[in-house]
Amino acid sequence: MAASLANTSARLAATGCLTALGDARATHVALLSGQRALQPAPVLGTSGGDLVPLALCPGRPLDESAPPNWLAFLRPLVATIPGNNWGGPRHPVFVTSSNFGVGSLYAFRRTGDPAHLRYGTPSACVDWLRRELGWGPNVTTFSHACVSAHLGLLQAARALHAGLADEALVFSFDFLSPFVAGGFHALKILNADFPAPYENRPVGSIGLGDGAGFAVLTRDCGDFAILGQSLHNEMHHFTANQADGTGFAACLSGLAPLAQNRRLWLKGHGTGTLEAGRLEASALAKQFPAAPLVSWKGSLGHTLGSCGIVELALATESLRTGRTPGSIGARSPGFSEAIAFEPFDNTSFDSVLCTSNAFGGAHAALLLAKAPAPQPSLTLPVSATPFSISSAPSSEPQVSPSTHYSLPATRYSSSELFIQALRTDSADLEEPATTRERLKEIFPKLASRRMTQLGLVVGNTLLPLVPAETDALIYASEYAETRALEAYLDSFPTASPTLFQTSIHPSAVQQALIGRQQPIREFFPVTGRAHLVVRALQTAWLADAPRALLCGGEERGTWLLASNSASPRTFAFTLALTREATPDTLGRIILTSTDESPSRPPSPSSASPDSAALALPDFFDALHQRRSLDLLAAPGVRLALTWS
Repeated sequence: MAASLANTSARLAATGCLTALGDARATHVALLSGQRALQPAPVLGTSGGDLVPLALCPGRPLDESAPPNWLAFLRPLVATIPGNNWGGPRHPVFVTSSNFGVGSLYAFRRTGDPAHLRYGTPSACVDWLRRELGWGPNVTTFSHACVSAHLGLLQAARALHAGLADEALVFSFDFLSPFVAGGFHALKILNADFPAPYENRPVGSIGLGDGAGFAVLTRDCGDFAILGQSLHNEMHHFTANQADGTGFAACLSGLAPLAQNRRLWLKGHGTGTLEAGRLEASALAKQFPAAPLVSWKGSLGHTLGSCGIVELALATESLRTGRTPGSIGARSPGFSEAIAFEPFDNTSFDSVLCTSNAFGGAHAALLLAKAPAPQPSLTLPVSATPFSISSAPSSEPQVSPSTHYSLPATRYSSSELFIQALRTDSADLEEPATTRERLKEIFPKLASRRMTQLGLVVGNTLLPLVPAETDALIYASEYAETRALEAYLDSFPTASPTLFQTSIHPSAVQQALIGRQQPIREFFPVTGRAHLVVRALQTAWLADAPRALLCGGEERGTWLLASNSASPRTFAFTLALTREATPDTLGRIILTSTDESPSRPPSPSSASPDSAALALPDFFDALHQRRSLDLLAAPGVRLALTWS
């Protein structure tokens, strides 16, 4: 099913990136000259191991320090971000990553130094980082492997359309560590061979690279515009795509109407693996015949969750300069005649399609063009956004309707979500083996043996609500797949490929849906701490779907729990949410903007000094007990939960 383009456009006011070759301009120049950042390096850093192609920022060791050594490399990039009120009420930040500070957990397990724990979990890492960078608390965090950056871009655009923001910052970062390199090496796709994206050769391989980037999205400012964005999740296999390429085609078809009559080139995902590269090149050639296709991962390596923004910044620089770097590291024959192995002049083109792919058959794409350009007819006005919006007139000057790509400057006031179905599972202190025995009739026998405890309880609440491809699925978890993460860290120095896969957020949901071969168009895994519930509900409210499924949960840890880096209990829930009430409505959730100050102590479950907070365990308890809530759940946002 083709993805909708409702409320996915925005103006790109600023963008930038960091790679092993420097900032966006330096990286672009180096790519045009054919420079390769990847260099042979021991896969486990100072612990040795096979030599594999890695692209580290100059002078940065693979082994992690406390505080993380990558912060010094981020600061110059952050200094180039325009604006100074990020994280404030009208200036949300969307942070995306696939690894966050997981290298610090690896360092803690190897050295026992508790200083590393401050940065180890996604929520701890982002809380620390935003304070270091001077951002306010209005931060939403997404983590969906290598399409993570695209989720931030899409949600930022929707926040602008819905009146939640005057401008939005999407910030993405991923820095390598033995944790990451060891996992991909265990999967046997990171090996001694250097990647050759889209080259038709006997053996495939990838390289990995440090990467970070940002994009500032606005209503009406900037020389470039994101015309539309699209997502699709196959849920076919953890590391393989459907053999007929329908997953790639489903994502691309959503942008096809916008690409009609455009002269575009293609920035593909192209990591260097064979089957995925062949399927992607074929799908792109079929949907956009003769459009030249490039990948830059043969030089930069795969920058993982940050690749969507890193390569967006480089695509923008290519449009700005009129020159597109070729597919470094690869040569003819390619998987299609459209592969561009050498740099080319792009002044005769007016747009570029950028794609990313990830584990679980996740696909993301966006169409970038120079502005001004006519507003796409498929982009809906604010009044047509999913779920009801009450808005007050903005006190700021209204954007002229004639401004290209301008969005209505309405102000968000409140929104309603109606609960149509609810399932909960309070496994609490139950051991994984007991959970597996309790739920053995729900899942296929072979599948349940490999599922994590969190995957089992999440599946137990999600699957009975019969997810459909047209649903939007939001998954909220602070710690996610704790037991798999612990076991994977303990598997070193011989890293386990299976545990690496299942330790990656959002494995729990993928375990359940892959078992049913159930595709989902839009899937937003959200993580965080004190404000996780509000951010997940806002994501559900902005979703472009007739029904949003919001699931969440945690699993009880062992040695990570002893280090205060895991949940003390196991639980899961799934809510089916709609924009309108029905005769069967179970309850209602209202989010209301407010200027009130906190008047209560922080929640015992929040692990945060922030008194404007609603922790995920507390929200679960209210759902499980059918208990009403009325509280300041995040700075500037009041949450009311009532039952019919």
